[in-house]
Amino acid sequence: MTAQPRPSDRPAEFLTIAEAAARYHVSRDYIRHCIVDGSLPAVRSGRRIIRVNSRDLERLFRPVQSMRSLKC
Repeated sequence: MTAQPRPSDRPAEFLTIAEAAARYHVSRDYIRHCIVDGSLPAVRSGRRIIRVNSRDLERLFRPVQSMRSLKC
């Protein structure tokens, strides 16, 4: 039996700005804004090709705790 790879063990997946926007149902302009303000790291290959790491994208869109879960 082989062990399931942990999330940190999976290979990096790089997405285009359009793919990143589609994954979280936001605009491409929002993704670009996050790159410009530094909240979303990105890599450039050549003059026009920009990619974002899917792990960085997951960190940007983290789950929000509800107020109900905070009450004990």
